[in-house]
Amino acid sequence: MGRKMIGIWTAVGVLAAVFLVTVPVILHIREKQSRERTAEEIRAYMEAMDPDAVKLQQKLARWYNLNLSLGNPEPDFRRAYEGIFNLGQGRMGLLEITELGLTLPITHGTKGAAGHDPSTALPVEGQGNHTVLYLQEALPLTEGMRVHMELPGTTRYFRVESIQVMPMGWSTDCPSPGEMLTLVHDWGNRRMIARCVPGQGRGMEPEATGETLKIALYFAAAVILLAAAIRLLDGQRKRLRRKRPGAQPDFLRVII
Repeated sequence: MGRKMIGIWTAVGVLAAVFLVTVPVILHIREKQSRERTAEEIRAYMEAMDPDAVKLQQKLARWYNLNLSLGNPEPDFRRAYEGIFNLGQGRMGLLEITELGLTLPITHGTKGAAGHDPSTALPVEGQGNHTVLYLQEALPLTEGMRVHMELPGTTRYFRVESIQVMPMGWSTDCPSPGEMLTLVHDWGNRRMIARCVPGQGRGMEPEATGETLKIALYFAAAVILLAAAIRLLDGQRKRLRRKRPGAQPDFLRVII
């Protein structure tokens, strides 16, 4: 009876370990597929836009940025914000981080995956425009990473110049007069601030992105666990054969 219980608990332990490793892989793949579908929808929406409508959106965005710089408090100005670069469901474009292989929807307001702070400039070309995006999740950003934003009629290219971790509530104001993108992520009582300056285009995609590396690590862990389980079973089988020729390990009897 004791040997059988050991076999049962061995089976349960191995299956639980495999479950704990494979479930995050499946969830991660599904999340990535969902992000890719969202990106495809947004790109398809932008490609289908009438050229005249795109030009109008660009003009409205520059008008918004001009009024923002003048401190215009008019209600019509604030209401107009939601209608500029409106691609449905609060989306205005895409944020892509090349080295991470990650594409996030940019949304109106700071609550989305990459939420635009309406008190900062909309991401169109212009000297002194400072755009702030709040990231919903922590990302492994490093200096030099390439970042670009896709919006109707424009793509803005940046690279991460500096990263700071500051106390919560630290100002995101632009420290320089030039064009800049600031990525912000708040957690606990800390605030991550990544300053991005205009940079080169997208260039070549990396061979191994952060997303694929994460999946590879999950699968490697699953393979190691399965190899350990097979080795355990093989050892139990050999021991039983020495004691009782032809006998099956309790673990196999539990599974079969």
